[in-house]
Amino acid sequence: GFRHQEAPQADGQEEAPQAAQEDPRPAPQQEV
Repeated sequence: GFRHQEAPQADGQEEAPQAAQEDPRPAPQQEV
């Protein structure tokens, strides 16, 4: 999740805010 700048769709779902639009999993900004 710390390298979300490289792979937001793979790894960024943990913490990357931009992953919300790319990753099918719930983004942290929605849950927290």
